[in-house]
Parts: sequence; structure tokens; C-alpha cells
Amino acid sequence: MNEKIKLITDSGAFLSPSEAAALDVAVMPMRVRIGEKMYREGVDLSPQQYFALADKMYDDIPRVSSPSLEEWEYFYRQQTEHATKLLVITQSRRLSNAFQVAEKAYVYLPGPVHVVVIDSETISYNQQILVRKAAQAIAEGQSFADVVRTVRGLIPHTYAEFFTDDLFYLQQYQRLEVSQAILGTMLNIKPLLLLDEGDFLPLEKVLNWEESVESLLEFVIEFTHLQSVRIVQRGFDNLAEKLKSVMHEEETLQNLDFPVLSYNPSLAVHIGPHAFGIMVFEGIPERGFI
Repeated sequence: MNEKIKLITDSGAFLSPSEAAALDVAVMPMRVRIGEKMYREGVDLSPQQYFALADKMYDDIPRVSSPSLEEWEYFYRQQTEHATKLLVITQSRRLSNAFQVAEKAYVYLPGPVHVVVIDSETISYNQQILVRKAAQAIAEGQSFADVVRTVRGLIPHTYAEFFTDDLFYLQQYQRLEVSQAILGTMLNIKPLLLLDEGDFLPLEKVLNWEESVESLLEFVIEFTHLQSVRIVQRGFDNLAEKLKSVMHEEETLQNLDFPVLSYNPSLAVHIGPHAFGIMVFEGIPERGFI
């Protein structure tokens, strides 16, 4: 089948330049506002630089937004020089406006260009998995329609849970009332955030970090099969190693690795600069492991 497909994502997928090049993925950098200055995620703002700046922010929190409609349109035009079909996988529309802007930007593209924009309903490493699966399908020679179908079919199989120590972030994004955030801070409560249908929902609460390990373990062992489990954290190295250890003790999890990873600004603006959690890709058994 003579289809020239180009895969596109935003920087929320947390692909390094070398990874993006290896997968032949074009990455649109999201815009990160810290104080009065705007940065391009992954271009002039690394995660390390972001956290160094965010740790100093006390009265306001950083914000992530999409590039403009004109920037997306220009970006698309660059990709259509070598492709007639563009598949765009964005971070969740409930976490930023990337999907909305990316979907509007291709209307005025010239020629017979077919563009499909998919809301991943997730972010960071789980968004990255969907991009990798799409790249794999393209490399295998699947039709454009089949690649789109593959990605959409995998979206419901991504999951994430986080505990955060920064209730101010949840209050700023209206996931907690101001009074709840103040009381939670006074009582040293850590809310559990579930990424559900593309948005973070506060659920149960714990009063100490040791309880968070047990809660995350219970979350993971509910799955009958798993393809990828990532421990994602910043500032909780000891807890991450403890969670990794107890997961290895579970018979159903012994064949999996549990990399301990930091996270990117697109995710950090929602869960705060100090969080501890897990990102899971359940996958579909017959499609093999990542």
C-alpha cells in the first residue's frame, strides 16, 4: 500500500530527540509559562530546568498551553512535504488545549492531505507508549486506517495513579476547593489522583507516605495482565525503591521490570513538582510486550 504516513505528537509524550528521530516522529513543543517567561518544553526547557524554576514558585504555578493555530498549521505544512497522511496523537484534551488547537489547524492545508488528530486521554509515558505503538504499526506497513484503529483501541488500556504533596496545584486547577487544599495541607494529607477519561480525579487520601506504597501495589495487582509498569516520581526515591521491591515479591509481577523515572513539565503542572505514582499499560495480550 503506497501511503506516506507521518506520525506527530506533542512534547507531553516526553520523547527525547533521539527517540523521536528513531521512531520518525515529529514533536510539537508545548509552551510552558513560568512566572512572566514562556518556554518551549523539550527545546529550551528541560525537566531539570523546569523543576529548578518551579521549586521557587510560591504564589503561582506554571502553566502549559499549546502553540498557536498558526504554529500548528506551519508545522503541518512542513510534514506534508514528505507525507500525504498525518496522524497526530496529543496529550489529553482535559489537561491542555493541544488537541483542540491541533484539530483546527489542518483545515487550510493545501492538496490531498488526510489528517487525523487523536486525543490520547493520557500524558507522559502512557502517551509515549501510544506513539510507539503507532510508529510500530506504520513501520510494519499497516494502512493509515489500521494504524488509527490500533491507537484508538489501546487508549482504554492506559492507567495512572499519583500521590502528590502539592495540594496548591490541585486547587489551582479546581480539582480541590480552596478550603480542602488548606485543610489538607494543615493535616498533611496526600490525595490519590486517578487519571480517568483524560483528567485527574482526587480519590482516597492517606496521612503518611508508607500507605501510598500499599495503595499503589493494590492498584497494580488488580490487572490480570500487564505489558508496562513505570514508577514515576520526584523526591521519593526511597518510596519508589520500596514499591519496586514489594511488586517484585508478587508472583504475577515477577516477569516485569519496574523502571523508576522522573516526569516532564506537561505532567508536573497537574501533579506538582513532588509526586509519587505509577503509570500502567495493560495492553492487549495477543499484541506482545513492549
